[in-house]
Amino acid sequence: MFSHPSLRLPAIAALRMHDADHGSELVATLGAYLDAFGNVATAAGRLGVHVNTFRYRLRRVVELSRLDLGDADVRLVCALQLAAPPAPLEPGLPHHVDTAVVLHAVTTAARAWPDLDGGAVTRLATHDKARRTAYVESLRSYLATFGDVPAAAAAVYVHPRTFRYRLRRIEDLGGIRLDDPLTRLAVELELRVTR
Repeated sequence: MFSHPSLRLPAIAALRMHDADHGSELVATLGAYLDAFGNVATAAGRLGVHVNTFRYRLRRVVELSRLDLGDADVRLVCALQLAAPPAPLEPGLPHHVDTAVVLHAVTTAARAWPDLDGGAVTRLATHDKARRTAYVESLRSYLATFGDVPAAAAAVYVHPRTFRYRLRRIEDLGGIRLDDPLTRLAVELELRVTR
């Protein structure tokens, strides 16, 4: 899907070119940050660098790419693109791609995937409807706040302890592990497709 130039973030290709030209590891830094769900210490440990080195690299990623890593849509598109085979930045392509356009294309294509029917979100939605719980809303809030439990809890108007309990129930009922980056990516896609 990301082989189509209009669906690629030129910022990712630009970071890849910067890495090649300067011997840096900015793409790996961005990938580790997204995989670690924003936990800088964990991401730094995965790359084997000091936390301050990692923070410096992450600042360089933002400076060079101008990506808003505080935006859940941008994070999702970046994670999807980093999971796809790399594609070079071609001359004449726009240097900005609207993440909404990319997400629309991805969710449209994902709706045709047979594996989405009966996935974790569907199981949680069925449970929510039968038991009048709010697990899907809680999961959506958790992913939108990049794992910030106090912010996610405030968004759904519950105490953080209650929210942590919901996360454990979500993992149990959905059969998922929220600490796994690929699982989070798949769940976030399923959430967007089943909206």
